[in-house]
Amino acid sequence: MQNNNCFLKKGVSLLEILFVLLLLSIFASFILPAIMGNQKHAAKKQFIGDFTTLMQESLYQAIMTKKIYQIYFDLDNRYITAKHKDTSLNKETTHQQFTPDENISKIIIPEQLVIRNFFIQKEDEFSTGKAMHDVWFYIMPDGTSQSIIINIEEQELNDVSNNLFALSINPFYSQVTEYETFQTP
Repeated sequence: MQNNNCFLKKGVSLLEILFVLLLLSIFASFILPAIMGNQKHAAKKQFIGDFTTLMQESLYQAIMTKKIYQIYFDLDNRYITAKHKDTSLNKETTHQQFTPDENISKIIIPEQLVIRNFFIQKEDEFSTGKAMHDVWFYIMPDGTSQSIIINIEEQELNDVSNNLFALSINPFYSQVTEYETFQTP
């Protein structure tokens, strides 16, 4: 028996291929910008998340151990770490009495993030005109900290518009807040 059904045909017409390509291009025009936009600022988002976690862990440890914690920024080697005060160390300066806390991971400052201002108690540490190698602030055993504003510029290689943002540390409960522009005290 022979099937003479004219609706069954083999192959795909050029019009059908063009229609599928049109649908795919429309779909890609909506999806790709969202995906690329997320990747563009992925380092910034990861850094802010890591810094917030470091602050939360340091706050918790300061309260639980009843020790002063130092949030230390090594600007030359581009990392941030938490240190606790070790009173058994007999050092010349208070800064040298802090040792890294092995329970809290240090975080890397991505290359495209450049710290422009570092306000501690309303004083910009970068305004001295000297090259800054490191900077730090403290979290107290009661959970308070110094008032901190960090202005950061995100520089992209192929992007002429640099993204400016700020991280602020609330001195009453040591929480991080992100702002989409530079802040001043």
